[in-house]
Amino acid sequence: MRSGALALVGLLLLVPLLAGCASSPKAQPEQSSGTSVAPLSDAPAYTPPPPKPMGQRWHFHDYWHGTPVITLLDANITLNVSQDAAGLPALSQIVGLPNGVIVPAETGFLTVNVTWASQAGAGPSGGAVNLTYRPADSQSYRGAGNASSGKPVLIFTTASMCDVPHRQESFWRFNLTAVPNGTPPMIPAQTVRLTITATIGRPLFIDPPHVDWWQGDDIIPLIANAKGDIATATTRAGNLTLGGLGGAAAGTPPDAPAAQDVAVPADASRIVPEGAVTLVAILNWTSQAPTQKLMLRYEEANLPSSGAMSITKEGDSGRVFVLSVRPAQTDTTYSNRTTWLFHVVPEGGTGTEAAFQGSFTLVAWVTRLQPADAVKAIVRT
Repeated sequence: MRSGALALVGLLLLVPLLAGCASSPKAQPEQSSGTSVAPLSDAPAYTPPPPKPMGQRWHFHDYWHGTPVITLLDANITLNVSQDAAGLPALSQIVGLPNGVIVPAETGFLTVNVTWASQAGAGPSGGAVNLTYRPADSQSYRGAGNASSGKPVLIFTTASMCDVPHRQESFWRFNLTAVPNGTPPMIPAQTVRLTITATIGRPLFIDPPHVDWWQGDDIIPLIANAKGDIATATTRAGNLTLGGLGGAAAGTPPDAPAAQDVAVPADASRIVPEGAVTLVAILNWTSQAPTQKLMLRYEEANLPSSGAMSITKEGDSGRVFVLSVRPAQTDTTYSNRTTWLFHVVPEGGTGTEAAFQGSFTLVAWVTRLQPADAVKAIVRT
């Protein structure tokens, strides 16, 4: 890592992990008894410099390779047994595109073809599949109608409905639900063949130069000194919200997990860029119950995925967490904000949360280093 990055880490961090490690009184916030893993309390806020382009040429991302039609999916899909809104048995399945396959920005329309074999002794294939879809620019499903076996359904698209270049996991989803159709009414077989193709409908988009988010460094600060309280969950602080994605929870039940969500500041244009290998986070806390500790979970909407981050170092009142980042989890170079979110939660199951009464500080970085090297570069022991 460059000397400038090392200087930044040295400025931001003072991390005594073992009992007996000393730190400046100015750098050490008030703690309950125990050893913390804390950033400098007077560290300056991080302001990212303007991103520098990797190249000065605007360019095309050609997903078509000279053909007007490309196949996005051709696979057998098994419809799962479920219940519809009325509680009646139903066959349905939500289908995503394979990793590395997206709906290109120039797509004019998608052709969705569902076929299935006829039931034994029943003659031609009967029934229908109700098709709904969720495009890249929406969180809601839209109706495309009922598809009979072998009769394609067209979905016309706008540029905003398509995926952006460099995405590994398409935001598109397709929901197939078997419905009765014909005389006499029948339903499709449980296993169907689903083929989805894209037809070009607009000229190739010319995209701006790629943004070099790393700018020669291996470490990018992601969250700087986010603070919050975990108790009755009534205090907001900085970029914190309560109760999960979408904002504050109204009237958290007493037996619900007390948790704080920490979002990456949108105004700083911080993302988890392509090339990211490891996330490192330092969570430090004070508590009226010294035996209670905090855990850190992540959530992102690129793959999407969520789960617990791994503890790699800890003291009595602080922990260092790491997470290996998969390419499909990264934000694209064209992102202006990240989809990543962190959840600070008390350790233990339901019923133990009430025992934690205190505050926390969270600092996080994204790195191009392997986990062991990333921790070594960021955390002083």
